[in-house]
Amino acid sequence: MSETLKKNAPKAATIAIAAVIANIIWGTPFKLIKVMNIEMGIVPDLLGSNYLGQVLATISLRFFIAGIMTLIFAKIIKKNILEVNKTQWKEVILMGLVSTTAAYFFFNIGNVNITSTINSTILAQSTIFLQQSLLTLHIKMIN
Repeated sequence: MSETLKKNAPKAATIAIAAVIANIIWGTPFKLIKVMNIEMGIVPDLLGSNYLGQVLATISLRFFIAGIMTLIFAKIIKKNILEVNKTQWKEVILMGLVSTTAAYFFFNIGNVNITSTINSTILAQSTIFLQQSLLTLHIKMIN
């Protein structure tokens, strides 16, 4: 390893702390969504057939707020994240619909109907399936 890399490399403790923080940030939504639904009175016994719609409405609100926060953060760091060309917009929209909208739609339906532990385990495996799908798509495009 070069001297510059050694000098700028983070310490093992920093990496460990960052890993723990990332794990906490990644893992908390599973349980918090269930707690949020209970605290807001979004339970199947009260809402009946309207239950799933209420769950998806609250989750949509969560993602809307996250999007606004992303735009504010981009403005603070002076990055124009909306500056993309026409081809990139198509890719952004496709990825947004497939990767984010569809994935989290099913994630939240699952989180309502199964335990948070099972849901987090299933979601963790989605990375493996996504990589396999992308590799297969790439090979098909080459041939």
